[in-house]
Amino acid sequence: MKTKALEGSTLLRVVVVGTDPLGNGGVASVLHIYQQGGLDKRVDCRFLVTHRDGSGRSKLLVFIKALTRLFMWLWEGHGEILHIHTSSRVSFYRKSVVALLGRLWGRKIILHVHSGEFMQFYHKECGSFAKAYVRLVFSLAHVTIVLANQWVPCLKEIVPENRLRVLHNPILLPPTPPDPTNRNQNRLLFLGRMGVKKGLWDLLEVMARLVPGHVDLVLHIGGDGDVDAVRARIQALELTRHVQLEGWLRGPEKLNLMRSASIYLLPSYYEGLPMGVLEAMSWGMAVVASRVGGVEDAIPHASMGLCIQPGNLDQLEAALRSLLENPPLRRSMGLAARRHVESTFSCEIILDQLLTIYRECFEGSAKR
Repeated sequence: MKTKALEGSTLLRVVVVGTDPLGNGGVASVLHIYQQGGLDKRVDCRFLVTHRDGSGRSKLLVFIKALTRLFMWLWEGHGEILHIHTSSRVSFYRKSVVALLGRLWGRKIILHVHSGEFMQFYHKECGSFAKAYVRLVFSLAHVTIVLANQWVPCLKEIVPENRLRVLHNPILLPPTPPDPTNRNQNRLLFLGRMGVKKGLWDLLEVMARLVPGHVDLVLHIGGDGDVDAVRARIQALELTRHVQLEGWLRGPEKLNLMRSASIYLLPSYYEGLPMGVLEAMSWGMAVVASRVGGVEDAIPHASMGLCIQPGNLDQLEAALRSLLENPPLRRSMGLAARRHVESTFSCEIILDQLLTIYRECFEGSAKR
């Protein structure tokens, strides 16, 4: 079915497809910022929630309701563009159904890939049939968005380069970063899903090395995941006094840590473009992160943050020590990080770039 013409409106009709913007995780954060940043004032925008945290049964019901709603919107002429946010594994297969339906109804399709593990999923977890299906789904997309320049060479294997676009994650900037001199130099912060892939085990090992010389050091861990295993590891390393599990942080509790922590840590093994890193930088915090995924787009120079090789505990320890023992370096790094995020990742800048992608997709300038 052909897309209905705009009736009395010059705004593009876009359906943004993804997880619940009020849920947990980086994709939810991006979608929430789209909402808060006013995407609906730039396009005729509807958000289609295909996933919420919960039981398997509740997730299935959410998806079925989303498909029903999508049919109604397509029938009514909405969704000239389906902007589909996907990760890997189950997320990809779920969103592929939306992409297939959209193409059957003659809509323009944008696949927005967030997973830092997507190529691992494709190469190591997909058999020949699954790989063919992945390539088919991407062949149906008019545009594929990746989060950072580092992902273009990877996705070129399954997506023609002339249909690839780079769009960084957006950040809503705090009005003014806090005075660096008011930060607690012994307070460290980690945000994300607790587990091996985020490098949390490595971080705990390095904490055990550091606390004998920094007896007031405290690492605050905000997130979900394998909480029991993390708690057991903390006890085994005798770090109970030095590590606090905060759960998934929101609201005043999160703001308090963003204002008061001195160093943000993400020694991850896989990333797309981590929202926690961008958020910490926007608050003028010094950052130590692994050189994976789009982290180098976030931290292109050592003056803005310290990058390490994933799994290298000695590098992680050295980076942390250098910041703990050099307050002027922490302060200058935090200020440089804030300037970089403000000039490159602010919501207004990213939404301008997204609208350009929407227009060229709708007008057909993204060659097929």
